[in-house]
Amino acid sequence: MVHMKTFNKNVIKNLVNHFKPGILSKAGGLQKDFTVIEMSAQGFAVAEVTIGQQKPLLKNCHFIYNENIKIRSELMVELFERRKINTAQSFLVLSPQYYKLLLAEAPPIPLEDLRVVMPAKIKDSIPWELTDSTSDVMPLPDDAFRGRKKSVYVASAQTSVIAQQVEMLRGIGIKPISISIAEIALLGFESLMLHQPKESYGVLKLGDTEGLINMVCDGNVYLSRRLNVALNDLVKQEIERQVFFDQLVLEIQRSVDFYESQMGKGPVAKIQLLPTAVELGVGYEYVEENISTDIEWFDPFELVEIGVEVQHKDKAHCTSAFGSAMRVLLHG
Repeated sequence: MVHMKTFNKNVIKNLVNHFKPGILSKAGGLQKDFTVIEMSAQGFAVAEVTIGQQKPLLKNCHFIYNENIKIRSELMVELFERRKINTAQSFLVLSPQYYKLLLAEAPPIPLEDLRVVMPAKIKDSIPWELTDSTSDVMPLPDDAFRGRKKSVYVASAQTSVIAQQVEMLRGIGIKPISISIAEIALLGFESLMLHQPKESYGVLKLGDTEGLINMVCDGNVYLSRRLNVALNDLVKQEIERQVFFDQLVLEIQRSVDFYESQMGKGPVAKIQLLPTAVELGVGYEYVEENISTDIEWFDPFELVEIGVEVQHKDKAHCTSAFGSAMRVLLHG
């Protein structure tokens, strides 16, 4: 077991600003392959990207259902060997179920100091002890406050949970360079989206147990919310489907209304919905008709070169891993 102080200092120093500058131009030439892994209670996702002929190339993209943690490392080894996935440059992105992202007022001090003082400010809102917490700060743009007190997002994860995931990877010879969160990972698709300068838009990710939405302008997250909607509800009786879509409409509209009224960035041009594990059917049209802005499907997998067959389940469960891999590939 890695000593916890060493583990915190060297492996999970930051959860948000996690990519090392200049990783694409290290001595020895261009680092070609980047692999990102996301583990959840339902399984694990793996995305490997590299530089293609004209676009980024998605070399591998797989989601393996696996609720038995005891055999997960064996399944990973089998996948990596069978698909010849390069793990020399590997990263870990946390599943949202393993961390909290909370908005809190921040004193006017430097970012490094905020990383020290902010965890204590949100200690009553996290379901684990502060002594078993690894936290980082995601600052908001200066124009996000409109005269209100400055606030930042604080990402907090349970250190022992992260340690278990990293130790599992290390046990099979994978040493993650750094760790990120889903909200930041989804910014990796920014270069694939067609938006006008200063145009605001939302990125919506619906998961098995909850959803999340980022409200973005010029590549910056201004608002991020967890949504109380679960795709698992759609497999229940028909009456539950209407409850789900009513709640989804409510959550999207709340996000749009708050952003437009509080951020002062103008109207939201559109909401871009990432691939989902469950077909929405006519429910998508219901959402489209009942929110105040446009909503459209956004499939980032169709906008890059593909080196492997990507199944629908892979698209639905690998968006965070793929987005994180794109972010490190394009931005270092």
